[in-house]
Formats: sequence, structure tokens, C-alpha cells
Amino acid sequence: MPEPKLRQHQGYSQYEIHRINGESVWQAAIDARRCVREHPGEWAFQPWPEDVQKKAREDMPLSDMSKLVPSNGSGPFV
Repeated sequence: MPEPKLRQHQGYSQYEIHRINGESVWQAAIDARRCVREHPGEWAFQPWPEDVQKKAREDMPLSDMSKLVPSNGSGPFV
């Protein structure tokens, strides 16, 4: 399994995690690991296969990213 994408942002380590419907976000490393561990059917460190994403979007549409605003690098919030 490839290593998850890691970056340093404002002095913190962050991982990119992927939601089953195709969305992805950067989260603090500790939060990303917990999210993937506790919700393995919804979040992963690698993108989900396209057929799985398509099926998931039937019940979980993509978020309207234009409504999200950054919050000092802590993540997008509606």
C-alpha cells in the first residue's frame, strides 16, 4: 500500500484523506489517522475506485465546495 500524502502546514503534519464519494480533505495527522481507523467504510488514505465513488454518490452527493470557507488551515467549514 502506498504511503498517504503528507504535508507540513502551519507547523503541523497533515494527511490527505479521501471520502468514499470522491471528496478529499487535508486533516491534522492525528485526526486523519483516527478518522480512517474509526470510519473505514467512509474514509481512506487512498482514493476509492471510481465505481465505488459513483455508487456512494447516489446516497452521499458531493459537497458544494463554493459554500466552504477556509479556517486558518484547520479545514473547511460550512
